[in-house]
Formats: sequence, C-alpha cells, structure tokens
Amino acid sequence: MSEIKTILESNMELRILYPHLAPGKKWTDSEITIKGMTQVRKEASVTALGYGGALTGLHFKKIIVDDIVDFENSRTEHQRKKLLEWLGLTLRPMLSPGGEFHWNGTRYHPKDLYGIQLEAGFFTNENSHRAIEENGVALWPEFFPVERLMKIKRKPEVGSLRFDAQYQNDTKLMSAGKLFKRIYFQYFNRTPQGHYLTSTRKRFNIEDLQIFQTCDLATSKKTTADYFAILTFGIDREGNFFI
Repeated sequence: MSEIKTILESNMELRILYPHLAPGKKWTDSEITIKGMTQVRKEASVTALGYGGALTGLHFKKIIVDDIVDFENSRTEHQRKKLLEWLGLTLRPMLSPGGEFHWNGTRYHPKDLYGIQLEAGFFTNENSHRAIEENGVALWPEFFPVERLMKIKRKPEVGSLRFDAQYQNDTKLMSAGKLFKRIYFQYFNRTPQGHYLTSTRKRFNIEDLQIFQTCDLATSKKTTADYFAILTFGIDREGNFFI
C-alpha cells in the first residue's frame, strides 16, 4: 500500500495524465480513496488485507492476491488446508459478481494453493515464468544472469528442489517418485548404553551393522548438473538402513 500511495502522491507524469487520481478522504496504510470516483461505494478505492484477516460485508470488483503462498502456509497438509479454507470462506465471498481475481506468486509445494487451483482449472489465463528459460537463457539477465542463478542453486540452503520451485516455478522434482518421503523416515539416538530407534525403542549395536559407502560422481561440467555426493550407511540383519 505504501508504494501505491507514494506513486499517487509523487509521480508527476501520472498526475498530469490522470489529474483526477488525487488522494481522497481515506489515506491510511490499509485503505485509500481516490477523488472523482463516479460510483458511491462504502468500500475504499484500494484496500489492503493480509492472510487471516477479514472484512465482513465488503465487496470488490478486483482482488489482487499477491504472494499469498509462503513457506509456513505450504509446508504441511494442515497449513495448506487452512489457507484454502480462508480463501473459500473469507476472500472469495468478497468478490463482486462479475469480478476478477488476479494472482501473483511463487511455487513452494506441488499441492500449494496455486497447484490446487491449476489442477482444478481455476485460472482463466496463466503465465508461468522461469528464471532460466528452457533454451538456457536468463529471463532477467541484467539482474539475474545464469551464472548468478547457478551460484544461488549451489547454496546448501537452496539446492535443486527449492531452486526449481522458487526460481523456476516448477515443483515436478518435489513430487517425483525418486524422492524419499519424509513420513517414512525413522530416527535413532545414541546413549552410553547403545543405540536405539526413537519410534520403537528397539536397541541395536553399530558393530553388528554391515557398513557401506557409496559415491555419486558429478561427472558433468554443466552448471545445471547434480552435485557430487557421498553416503555412508549401515544395514542390519533385517535389511534396515542406518545413515
């Protein structure tokens, strides 16, 4: 909202072309009105609302939903369901008949709000932009050249999964069958008395495991290639793997 207010207040070209777009009575961080509106409405000309908020009884011709999906509301099924319910119970009823939704955002999960709506065919028009286009050219070379994007991808806190989602708007790698699902993971603790699984409290000895080490070589010199990886693990007599 602050950027909109600044543009209306200080952009001289806009004021010359559209002199009627002058500040009205309401001019706050959540609502602004514009002078010279042809229709009398109880709603402000522009209203800002965050996720979880509500404006009972108000209706809008256009609702711009900007970056509503984030890490927190997309990381679990429960959080994704809460966001979907807020959309259906709070935001959607605010749209006037014949009104329009406009969505801007970045992907975080295959089943995030954008993914659900894409699967349902909700969007009338859809444009998906990739930081690195399919021909290998950067979408915004002046600010994000390919070399810089590859450095970002190689950062340990980013990696291929997050890079594809955040920079390529592509979540296919997240849902690929080759990935291990976290719900299948089990964990073990080490104590002076030995090792035990946290889920079953079953004890085991490291000495009883067959130890292996595997190496996945990064033989390609391409900047988009996967990383070099080494994994050390043990297998017990029942075929359980311990990493």
